[in-house]
Amino acid sequence: MVVEHPTRVRDGSLFAVGVRAADGTPLPFSRVTIVFADGSMVSGLTDAAGQRAFLARGAAGDRLQVTVTRTDYRPYLGEIVVDVSIHFDRPLFSGTNYVSTPIVPLDSAIDMVFASIADAVAGIWTWDRASRRFLTWSPSGLNNTLTRFEPGRGYEVRMRAPAALPLQGEPTSAPVAVLPGLNLVGFNSLVPMPVAQALASIRGAHAAIYTWDPAARQCRWYSPGLPGLSTLTTLEPGVGYVIMATKPATWILPAASPPQ
Repeated sequence: MVVEHPTRVRDGSLFAVGVRAADGTPLPFSRVTIVFADGSMVSGLTDAAGQRAFLARGAAGDRLQVTVTRTDYRPYLGEIVVDVSIHFDRPLFSGTNYVSTPIVPLDSAIDMVFASIADAVAGIWTWDRASRRFLTWSPSGLNNTLTRFEPGRGYEVRMRAPAALPLQGEPTSAPVAVLPGLNLVGFNSLVPMPVAQALASIRGAHAAIYTWDPAARQCRWYSPGLPGLSTLTTLEPGVGYVIMATKPATWILPAASPPQ
């Protein structure tokens, strides 16, 4: 008996257990039992395709015990580790906000990401370096060209009213490519960092970095050549930034652990 299932699942997600013979033939009516960390269990039979779906639940690091039994076959015993998604709320002010996501959303479709606060959103845009055009989205737009809300990219979000953007997903530390000129980018960290430390990997490849502070209603900037006059001292999670690059580079953040 060959049993297939994921080794890690997110709390609240569906996962499937597949059961087949050694020659690949599905084995329907196999008994699959999941035992949760609290001792409770759920059990069911596989369908005609040899599969059975279950809902994952538990705290981060919990182990779900998977048992599969069937007449004339040796029982199977395995386990699945539970991951818990990170929740991050990004406060948005009336007017202009430079925004990014420090996590990979569970669903990155922009309609889904902004669904809960769509009534307060006037519009969103970003610059796409690959196609060399602006991508835009609005809740009632018929010709939206912006479809996804992704880490590594910065967005200008114009709000009719203040709201908090709720994000849920997994952390990311993926590098961000910058090209000569202006790059509207995201800060891929859940931890604030001193600007010079955060930009160490592109030292010598950028002239300045800036963002818009909606609370103070002013631009904040940092230039490595004028650190004493710069008004931007720390890069913050959830904020979008414009990097003025002087040559191609890859922005890699130093290792950091999210706050406990």
